[in-house]
Amino acid sequence: MNYANVVVHIPFTNAPVLPQQTDRDVAPLPRAWLDRSFTYDIPQVLSDAIRVGQLVWVPFGARRLQGVVVELTETTELDKTRPIEAIVYPEPLVTLQQIELAHWISNTYLAPLSDCIWLFLPPGIQEKVETLIELAPDANTAALTEKQRALVERVREAGALKTTQLAISQRNLINSLVARGVLVKRDNVRPARAKPRRVDTVKLIAPLETARAMIAGLDRKTSVLRHLAAANAPLTRAELVAQTRATDSTLQRLERDNLIERVPQLMRYQLSQKYLEELPSLPVAQARVCVYLREHGQS
Repeated sequence: MNYANVVVHIPFTNAPVLPQQTDRDVAPLPRAWLDRSFTYDIPQVLSDAIRVGQLVWVPFGARRLQGVVVELTETTELDKTRPIEAIVYPEPLVTLQQIELAHWISNTYLAPLSDCIWLFLPPGIQEKVETLIELAPDANTAALTEKQRALVERVREAGALKTTQLAISQRNLINSLVARGVLVKRDNVRPARAKPRRVDTVKLIAPLETARAMIAGLDRKTSVLRHLAAANAPLTRAELVAQTRATDSTLQRLERDNLIERVPQLMRYQLSQKYLEELPSLPVAQARVCVYLREHGQS
């Protein structure tokens, strides 16, 4: 495929007004901005990797934004297109079925397709671009107005400022100072906020004989060792505290004695057999999580 249609999550505030429908039995035509996507050409280096449903970086006016690929085509009616810059994640984040559902939601409820597509993206997965303002290395600060000098001094003291940290009146000064070579703009990609959830687990690292020899008293340290030996597998801190009422200081002493070790592990979730058998009606947010787990297995 040579081209990709990409949905970019931006607000559409100027929807075109369509002619009035004369036949009352005919459904109104969808507004032009509902299914709006943007066509980009696929660079040769990405031609074998690009897939529908992927999150990609694209140029959008003077900005650099992320969008979701919703369609691949061989041709376009446009005379000129811009290339996709990069693929954010190799695996698609949105399935074909979810894209079809997003189109249905968009047309049924007159919602922008971008809003509907973004319903299916995991929270915090999207990286964002922020514009930083810095002082140019060879900045000539002569002949500046009082307001321009105040802005330059603020940037000099901070080293770099986000445009969002500036008042609107100061933002209007930036372009003129950039044109004069006093300030420079730099795009910075803010990392995605989504991270694996980690929980502390506790496992026995002392020989079982040593542990069993100490399981004679009824103190909390002995109780911790007894439960770990009986479980013969790591327990979460919450499970261990519920069973032994051990405090952090107790666990720390056992760890210093090389009897236990606390190791972070990823928390995994999977659907219960009861859910799979009954398929209960759930709130929208909970239902999305269950659908994701059904499609991708435990997570």
